[in-house]
Amino acid sequence: MVDMLEDECIDSSEGFNYHWEIDCVEGYQLATSVFKRLAESDRKCTRIWLPAFLNRGGEVGVLVDALNSNSDRLGGLESTCQHWPEVPASVIDLTWKADYPFEAYEKESISQINSAIGATEAYVDKFLVKLGLCPFTQSVHRSAIGLDSVGVKEGPVIVKHCADTESSKSATPAAVMAAMYWEGVTEIIERPEEEVATHLLLAPSCYDDDFVSFCKSCDNLLEKTVRLSPGSVGRVWFHPYYDLDKVGHSSGGHAPPVEEIEGLIDNYLSANPGMSKPDFADMTRAHDKTRWTPHATINLLRTSQLMAAKDKEDRGKVFARNIFSFLKGEKMGILDTMKSIVTPVPIEETTSAQR
Repeated sequence: MVDMLEDECIDSSEGFNYHWEIDCVEGYQLATSVFKRLAESDRKCTRIWLPAFLNRGGEVGVLVDALNSNSDRLGGLESTCQHWPEVPASVIDLTWKADYPFEAYEKESISQINSAIGATEAYVDKFLVKLGLCPFTQSVHRSAIGLDSVGVKEGPVIVKHCADTESSKSATPAAVMAAMYWEGVTEIIERPEEEVATHLLLAPSCYDDDFVSFCKSCDNLLEKTVRLSPGSVGRVWFHPYYDLDKVGHSSGGHAPPVEEIEGLIDNYLSANPGMSKPDFADMTRAHDKTRWTPHATINLLRTSQLMAAKDKEDRGKVFARNIFSFLKGEKMGILDTMKSIVTPVPIEETTSAQR
C-alpha cells in the first residue's frame, strides 16, 4: 500500500524536486524537513510529500503561512499545501517568483568559521562564566550544573556554525538560519542531555553588523514556527549590538522590558540591604550588554532545564544579579581584558536591504 501511494505521489511530481517524508510525524520534524529542503533547493520547484503526518493541529498550514509571510526574506518564495482527497497525501510545494531580486547567503571560510566558534567558546568561559551570568554553566563543556536533584543531567554547550548547514548557492541567510535552528531543535529533542545540554547557534555573518535584520528574521520567521515544537525547546536571541529599544517589544526570545527589570531590582535590593540601585541609564546599558555576544547567536535551551532552573533559582533574582555583576565587573576593570571577545568594532548604522 505504501509503495503504491509513493508511486502515485511520484507520478504527481513531474517538474518538481521530489521528497518523500514518510518518517515525518511530529511538528518539529515537519519544520526541520521543510527548512532543510528550502535551504538546499537552489530555487527549483520542490514538492514535499507528508504521507504519515496527521496535521491535527493544522501545523502544515501554520508553516506555509509563515513561509509566505516571509516571502521577501526567503527570496520571493511562494508556498502552497494540499491534502487528501484532492491529492494522494498531504503535500507542500515550494516555488519562487521568477527574476526576484534577493541577497544570497555567502558561506563563511574555514578560518572565519573557526574564529567565530573560538570567540563564542571564549565568551562562554571568560565572560558568561566569569561574571556568573548563567549560574548553571561552569564552562563550555559543563552546563546544567547542580540540577541533578531536580532531574536534569549535566551536559556540554554545543557551538554550531550555520556554514555547517547544507545550503545551495541561492539560499538566503534567513533560510539557512531557519534550517540551522530546526536542526538544533531536533538534536535537543532527540539526543540525551549528557550529549547536548544547550546549543549556541551562530547565524550567518551578514547579521553580525545588522541587528535589526537579525531580529526581523527571528521575530517574523522563527517565532511564527515555534508552535511546531510546543513546550520542547526554549530560545534566546543574542547579538553584538543587542538593543531592546530597537526591538520595540520583549516577546519570544527577547530580554524582558527594562520596566520589569527595574521592579526586579527593587525586590532584589529589599533582600540585599546596603546595595545601591544603579541609575536607569546604567541599568538599561547593562541589561542590553548581558545579551552581547561576539556574533549573532541563537541559544537553544531544553525546557526541562528552564523549568528546573526556575524551581532552583528565582528568575527575577538572576536578572537583577546579572545587572549588578556586569556593572561591578565593568567598574573593577574585569571586562577590559574581554572587550576583544564581546565588544564589536563600532560601525556605521546599516541600511541594507532586508536579509
